[in-house]
Amino acid sequence: MDAEDEIPFYSLLNSGFIPREEDAFIIKDILNRQVVEAASLENQIAPIKAMYEVLLNCRHGLQSSIKGLQGLVSLPRRNRIPEDILREIFLRCLPDTHDAVIHPNESPILLTHICSSWRRVALSTPLLWSTIHLPLYNSPSFYPPIPPPTSTELEENVQARERVIQTWLDRSSTCPLSLTLIDLDLPPASQKIFNLIVSSSHRWRSMKFSTSHQRIQTMSESNQLDLSVLQNLEIELQATGSWESHNLIPQAHSKLQTSPLFSAPNIRHFSLSSFMAPVGSLPIKWEGLTQMKLAYNDHPKTVAEMLSLLRPCRKLVSFSILISHTPVHFPNQTVQNFTSDDDGSVVYLPDLVTFEISSSAATSSPDEFSRLHMPSLKNLTYSYPVLPGTHTPLVSLTQSYTIRSLSISTSTLREDDFLQCLRCCKELTSLTLFASESFVVNAGRIENKDDILKSLSLPDADGEILCPKLENLQHSVGSFIETHWSDEEVLNFVKRKQAGKPGLSKLKRLAIIFGRVQTIPLAKELEQFVNDGLEICLQYSIKMDWMKPMAYNSVGAPLTPSIHNQSFLPSNIF
Repeated sequence: MDAEDEIPFYSLLNSGFIPREEDAFIIKDILNRQVVEAASLENQIAPIKAMYEVLLNCRHGLQSSIKGLQGLVSLPRRNRIPEDILREIFLRCLPDTHDAVIHPNESPILLTHICSSWRRVALSTPLLWSTIHLPLYNSPSFYPPIPPPTSTELEENVQARERVIQTWLDRSSTCPLSLTLIDLDLPPASQKIFNLIVSSSHRWRSMKFSTSHQRIQTMSESNQLDLSVLQNLEIELQATGSWESHNLIPQAHSKLQTSPLFSAPNIRHFSLSSFMAPVGSLPIKWEGLTQMKLAYNDHPKTVAEMLSLLRPCRKLVSFSILISHTPVHFPNQTVQNFTSDDDGSVVYLPDLVTFEISSSAATSSPDEFSRLHMPSLKNLTYSYPVLPGTHTPLVSLTQSYTIRSLSISTSTLREDDFLQCLRCCKELTSLTLFASESFVVNAGRIENKDDILKSLSLPDADGEILCPKLENLQHSVGSFIETHWSDEEVLNFVKRKQAGKPGLSKLKRLAIIFGRVQTIPLAKELEQFVNDGLEICLQYSIKMDWMKPMAYNSVGAPLTPSIHNQSFLPSNIF
């Protein structure tokens, strides 16, 4: 029986009906009876609810006990895993995106805190201790800060950190080392730590510096420096001191050109950032490099200078460059000028697979890219504006090579050039679109309309679908540039790609940062595709009510400390 049949006046509930006197008497009688019935039900529910809570607590206790007992009889706890296999497992617990940090909650230190047998295996595995990340900060914004130079704690603090590093290096035995040193604004007493690191230079396989040119110069003058096994060198130069001292940076950087760091005989991977002297004059063995990354340097500034730099690097497999056209102004600057020996001929890089180039200013000679011959090119990242009225060299690059992964800035391309590039990339499996607020092409700028998604999933008048093998699509615009893809078309795009039509590959990953609020709920519609293995990440802006105080708009979460915020703990962590 329906509630409408059981309860008089049910059809009048939540209406504007005004009962008569006799109707009100009937309604009050029904109301009193229902209040009594509800109270009776509440009395029956209370003990059942209490029993339910007891049962929940019992289940939670049993689950905790089961988990603990399972841990007791697990193969690692009972030492049933052979040590050689356990060592391999430990090595795979190390971070793969950075060197190991000195922290009790991170490998390898964490592995020594599980049980005595694990500790014994970890301490007898030198490779486990062959990487180390050393952030040394004097700023109080980093924990724990080094005490000020006038503090009596300074010497103790430096000695404690020195002992930690020495213990770590001892555990690595004779293994080649991979070290990251972030060294900013340190007092003179910290030179002891730096000297300890230099004393192990004969084992440096990979060395990543983020430090001042003074520290590099001091290290270069050490008679302990032995770089015979160094293969990976990454240097990010940091400015320290007063602005007046900054005027001397170009001259100081020029002095680094004779540093033995750059003349190490076996360097294969080279990265340099914020170097205010000609990069091409460094004594690097260019012909031996397989990977090179340059960013925010004073040179090269043009495509011609880049080609001159690349000419001897015939073994390069990966090359990345960010050309800065807005260098810091240094009064009274007098530095050595780099004379390009570029003769206008073709630069041949037979093994280059990955080429990344970004610039903030337009090139006046787009044809210079045609002199770059890269027959093995598969991965291309391109963000290089062109002058109005000219076509991007990206079109010829995509025509000349079989590109499988393409990352391009949509704010540096005209729409016709962009579509032409996609037509050339018939083997493309990964497409990343990004944009920058700092520079855009005014004429014909890509607006990222729904037509692009349709072109990637529907045949045109000639029956052609752009990039039919596309499996990974990522789109990230700036915080202040709106993505014009609608939620409806994104959903339709996914449905078309996942339909399994012949000749059209299914998506494996879709990631979009919209820069706007969501207009259509998509979670339920996309759930079936996620269950089938599609990885989806859609990020929207939060709608802000500017009439309310800012406290109402707070949607942030506590920031997770980056690896650069990790710092030393006292030596008793071992």
